[in-house]
Formats: sequence, structure tokens, C-alpha cells
Amino acid sequence: MNPHASDRETGNRSIAIMQPYLFPYIGYYQLAASVHRLVFLDDVNYIKRGWINRNRLIFSGSPRYFTVPVSNASQFKKISDIEICPATNWQKKLCTSISQSYGKAPYFRSTFEAVNTVLNSGETRISEMAKMSIQVFSEMLDLPTKFVHSSSIYNNDALMGADRIIDICRKEHATLYYNLPNGAGLYDKATFAEYGIQISFLPLPEIEYPQFSRTFHPSLSMIDVMMFNPIEKIKRLLLDKPINPA
Repeated sequence: MNPHASDRETGNRSIAIMQPYLFPYIGYYQLAASVHRLVFLDDVNYIKRGWINRNRLIFSGSPRYFTVPVSNASQFKKISDIEICPATNWQKKLCTSISQSYGKAPYFRSTFEAVNTVLNSGETRISEMAKMSIQVFSEMLDLPTKFVHSSSIYNNDALMGADRIIDICRKEHATLYYNLPNGAGLYDKATFAEYGIQISFLPLPEIEYPQFSRTFHPSLSMIDVMMFNPIEKIKRLLLDKPINPA
């Protein structure tokens, strides 16, 4: 069942709040497909060796990282302040690597066109490129989710943890807050309930699909999913997921 439909029927507004990741794995898109709004939390500190400027694809038959180089990255800077390295020719090298590895994938042409558009968009900050990478596939999949482009509009960066999440939910008039399974131990559902907000978590069962080799490599970038699967199949994977209350 598509959670959007049930939320509209009950009058509840659902929300997810995530840092912008570069072409994230399918679980991120499942979360996006399950809510009315997804807020990109880009005014928190940058995490080195995280998912903000890198992800994984199959290169030379094995899962390997691909990276968008950034300048003067520091965990003391906000994600929104991290700049992409200029004039290093990384776009051409990365696009060539993806083309060589996935050129024979069944849905290479449409997927590569979208990836190439993002990587050569001219964006100068990694937060904007990461947001674009999420939205371009969401548009191809016709997701009804509304993306809020900057968490800074809430003027609450002095708040921390659950206090900040609750404040964003209240400003968005959201009564349902959805998260991925690894967030289950971070928040107390009773605290959220005091503000009329229910926490729910998205179960992520194993998803397999044909790749080039007999060994399936899970949890790769959504680029891999898009390369090997038709749009209608991916839509079913995204939308037909139950939501578990906390």
C-alpha cells in the first residue's frame, strides 16, 4: 500500500528528515516514497568518509567507492558550506568509469544520462549536488514527495537531536515522523507522543535483482538499481512497503 494515500485519507502529514547523500542506496528512496515531505538536513556538521560525497558501485566486478572530491572538508563545517573541488576533471573520469562498468546494463542509457546531468551540473557545493542526485531519480520514478531544499528555513540549528526533529515536525504540522531502521535506538517515542507525533520505521527486507555476476552485491548506490531494473518494477519496490510503528 502506498502510505501517501492512507495519510491523505486520515488527514495526517508524514515527514522524513535526512542529510543529503550522493546517489544513496534504495532505502533512502523507499523512505522518500513513504512520506509527504522529506527535509534535507544540510546545516549540520559534515561527516568525513560518510555518504555525503561518495557511494558504491560495481567497478571491475567488485563493489568500490566513487567520490566527488571536495575542498577543505572539515567536520567543523556545515554540510551546506562544503565546496566541490573545481577544475580537476573528476567528472569525466567518473563518467568514463561508470560507462565502462555499466555500458551493457539494460537501462544504461536513461540512467547514465541522469547521472551525467548531475555530475556535470555545475553545482559548486556538495549539498546541492547530493540533493540533485536524489531528486533526479525521484522525478524519473514519479514520486509525489515534496523535497524541502534547506533545513535552514526552520531557524533551529541551535537545537540538538530529538528536540530539533520535533521542532521541524511541528513547523511542518507533521503528525507522523518516518525514519530508517538504524534510527530506532535514537529517539524516545513517548517524548514525540507528547507533541502529538508518532514515530514509525521503514522495514528494509533484502532486495535482489539480476546484476552482471552470479553474486548479488546489495546496498549499492541507487544508480545500480536504476541500471538493472525497469521503472515500474522499482516503483513497486519503493511503494509497496509496510511501515512499522515505533
